[in-house]
Amino acid sequence: MKLFYAYTSPKKEFTEEAARLIKLQIDNNLELGWSPDDILLYANFEYQYRDIKSHIVPDIYTEFDSSSNKVPVILYLLQNNLLDDHLYWYHDLDVYQLDRFEPPPVKSFGVARYAYKHDWQCGSFFFRNNTEKFFDVWNEEIKDCVKWSEYTKTRTDEKALKSLVIRKLLSVEELNHTYNFCSKFHNRTYPSADQPVRAAHFRPASDDLDVFMYGNNRTGKPYLPERLIDLFHRHGYGKQGEISGNVLTFGAMIQFNNEMPENLPRAVASARKLCKYVVGYDDASTDGSGEWGDANLDVCLHGKTTDWMGQINHKIAMLAELKKLNVDWIFWLDADEELSPTALAAIPRVIEAHPELTGIYIPQVNLWSDRQHYRVDRKFGRSKFLRLWKNRPELMYHEVTRGLHQEQFPPAANENTTTLKRPDEPIIHYSWDSPQKIRAKHARYAAMGQTGEDLNRIAEDPNAELIPVKPEWFWSGP
Repeated sequence: MKLFYAYTSPKKEFTEEAARLIKLQIDNNLELGWSPDDILLYANFEYQYRDIKSHIVPDIYTEFDSSSNKVPVILYLLQNNLLDDHLYWYHDLDVYQLDRFEPPPVKSFGVARYAYKHDWQCGSFFFRNNTEKFFDVWNEEIKDCVKWSEYTKTRTDEKALKSLVIRKLLSVEELNHTYNFCSKFHNRTYPSADQPVRAAHFRPASDDLDVFMYGNNRTGKPYLPERLIDLFHRHGYGKQGEISGNVLTFGAMIQFNNEMPENLPRAVASARKLCKYVVGYDDASTDGSGEWGDANLDVCLHGKTTDWMGQINHKIAMLAELKKLNVDWIFWLDADEELSPTALAAIPRVIEAHPELTGIYIPQVNLWSDRQHYRVDRKFGRSKFLRLWKNRPELMYHEVTRGLHQEQFPPAANENTTTLKRPDEPIIHYSWDSPQKIRAKHARYAAMGQTGEDLNRIAEDPNAELIPVKPEWFWSGP
């Protein structure tokens, strides 16, 4: 089987949205193991992404309905004997293969209905090179459709095919809609889709994200596999910042010292689910953290000596790097922390609902003595920090004072803020998740001059008030 994409336009270029989607499609195809030779892109302009180059076709397009362009393109290729004897899977750029599957047993032309109505879903179909007559009849019907009414100038290919099949001028091999699972009436369509679903059809710059990626559907779970969700994030869609159709770019800043092998990779992995860029500052680690940062971060700065009292300068340096990257929002995370799935889901909703915000506080859950409980007494239950800052020219640090207690965030971020739900949308803090860590951190802060309640509260305490954690706060279990 070969993948078949067709894109032609008078401007001889992709639209902005299509340019993003074709890259996502190619990355998804290659991740699923498709050979570059089996990924066919036909266009009336030159294009290349990774190992995939466009095959040039003439200026063939339907002026009144671009969604029908694939029909005359396929007809041209068949008429000129440019397609070999294979099964071809055509699908739109907003149809996404979820996982590998065996090709359906299509002898000529196979297509699915919408499941909630009798129309054929022409955003995804399978065909062979014995269909020249089929596409010729279909193409002529599309041309005639526009004469009927203005209504036919959208989804003309589907209306034409429906008419031809009803009139018995064409016949199709009906497939299950698992090959084109779309976003409506899931209470009816999901149970009747062959499982696992083969392909999902939705526009990521729409409310359909709630259905497919956020689990706002009858199952309560995302329809997309985690692998594909991560790919959407890497392409700037979904929880990485799809706000009312406009992509917001997030960048994270993480400073670290000797945080391998667990803390740093975990922190960065959670930050990547929100952020396009991750900038780090290695405070002269000796355990390989710096080398890991060089290999896995977008920017990794390095200090020559460990400087606990001068960490404000680390933040200033990371902030400068993120400003160079022109991100919309800056996310501050420590290396012994993790952004929870619930907080990640809340961030885009909050920003969309309150575009005037300059900052967002996120509550902190402090694991204590193990990873099954968090502490809520002696300030621990009130922990929250200003983690997200809108990138503006006035976003800068004012104080550059060395010491244990330094300016945590630029003051401009604190002008108009809100707080995510406590404790349901937290950042998880792993610094005290074992008795050994509690003793080590207490000793470190005592050596640096910490005194009073700020020191006493982080000592081992048999009377600490603990509450069980919630499984939904963790990506892979506490």
